Amino acid sequence: MHLRNFSISWNRLFEVQKGTFHKASDLENLDISNNKVLTIDVISNISQDLRKSSIKTLNFEKLQCTYGVSQILKINHIAYLKSTTLLELNLASNRINSLETGALAFLPKSLLVLNLADNVLSFGLYIIEFASLQSLEILNVSFQSTFHQNLMSGDVFEKCNDTRRNPNLEVELHEIGKHYNMTSYEDKLFPKMDNFLKGNFNYTVYLPPNLRKFYYHDNLYKMSIPKFSLGSQTKLTHVFAQQNIIYEVIGPVTGLESIKYIDFSGNFCGFISKLFLKSFSKLEYLNLSNNALGHVFENDKNGEILSAQRQLLTLDLSINRIYRFSEKVFLKNKYPLKDIEHILDRLEKTCSSYTVTTVVMISLIISAVTVTVSRIVYRYRWKLRYMYFVAKNKYKDGDNYQQLKTHSSYRFDAFISYADEDRRFVIKLVEKVEKEYNIKLCIHHRDFIPGTGIMDNITNAIHCSRRTVCVMTTHFLKSYWCMYELNMARMEAIYSRNGNNVLFLIVLDKNILKRIPLHLMDLVDSKSYMEYPGTEKDVALLAFISKLGETLKSKDNGI
Repeated sequence: MHLRNFSISWNRLFEVQKGTFHKASDLENLDISNNKVLTIDVISNISQDLRKSSIKTLNFEKLQCTYGVSQILKINHIAYLKSTTLLELNLASNRINSLETGALAFLPKSLLVLNLADNVLSFGLYIIEFASLQSLEILNVSFQSTFHQNLMSGDVFEKCNDTRRNPNLEVELHEIGKHYNMTSYEDKLFPKMDNFLKGNFNYTVYLPPNLRKFYYHDNLYKMSIPKFSLGSQTKLTHVFAQQNIIYEVIGPVTGLESIKYIDFSGNFCGFISKLFLKSFSKLEYLNLSNNALGHVFENDKNGEILSAQRQLLTLDLSINRIYRFSEKVFLKNKYPLKDIEHILDRLEKTCSSYTVTTVVMISLIISAVTVTVSRIVYRYRWKLRYMYFVAKNKYKDGDNYQQLKTHSSYRFDAFISYADEDRRFVIKLVEKVEKEYNIKLCIHHRDFIPGTGIMDNITNAIHCSRRTVCVMTTHFLKSYWCMYELNMARMEAIYSRNGNNVLFLIVLDKNILKRIPLHLMDLVDSKSYMEYPGTEKDVALLAFISKLGETLKSKDNGI
């Protein structure tokens, strides 16, 4: 069989029996991913079949169901791969919690790429074994313990096959033991382990010697990076450690002098030691954005945190709540940053405080709006007041309010508005006119309803009267309530009497016309007033009373 590439992914496979790929000696690329019922136990059958093949790429991604129990990758799963020339192995999304001691050592020395992403890996001694992967260049352990939210549909209801066990595992383990001395291997890998367990932690952790890129991002591990040493990793250049929960970095971490690229963004980090970046002297790209490092850089008065990064080309410190930098951060450390002048100009504009300007502009806008609204309210103040009381009375009285607008339903022939200082004159005039012309007039000291608000009394008196008569004197113009009655009567004429003139003035002093406010001059210009003759015995007085009585008694709106 000369099959080189074979994919059976997304097929809902339940079993791949031993011997399925026994004759596929030319097979180079095999993909059985996303068959969630197979479980990782099937890897043993496949690896045993491919031990003498030309296999280069194996994709075992998601052979476990999403919400199943955690798994342990055992030696017998992958031991037969040791004799292959495998280049890339994908074990992502299999809920692998740990690796059996010695398992990584059985991976082939030719392996370049190992993907363990989207599992639930916990801390364990297997971490030390990564150093045995001599040719490994790319290691991916991202998305650990990811919460696969699916809104209670799909995978959450799937039937898992976690409890299945391969009956041949024990036999296979016995056969593997014939070829490899497991006891001697463990003794060689973990010498003097008793001292380690007693608390003597002066150990150097070694990574694969040819590792170039390390992916450790989007993990849900809450952790701190302490001081520790890595074996000299002369080829590791890229570290992707963004979107984790690394809340503090103490360091220093030695042995990573070759690193050129670090993405440490979005880690909720609130502290970075001044010693941490000392060993990263060849760093060209550093992303520390979206953390909480504001106070760290503000307190770095001498620019010590970034003092070793003399080859830095790109630095991202955005979204860190940094309010100020010490001048020495950039003056002392001559970074060859790209477009530094443009960056500084942009930072100056972005970071400038516009608080005062904002407060002033908001104050001006509020003031302008307030003045405009105030002017509008002041201009239409009488209309607003009138409409308020009309609505109030209409709501209170219902249909009775509508009846007040008809001529036959007015309670009074006229409402007399006057200043209290002119009461004596008004009372005599009212008594005389009422008696001689058989009309009913409303005056506040006699006809207002006790216990009712003065504004309600005024509005009701104007509504219930066919006309409103204002006795104009100096005292009238000085009285707030008299002017209130006058303006409310004008609003009544405009908005409730179809524009008919129901308001006129009695002028006791001719000079008072010169003092009438400008907005009332239309009453004077339209001759809507009568002049009092000034004597009680003159014929002119009799004519005045006669005309007043006839005007108030008539139902038309003339004077």
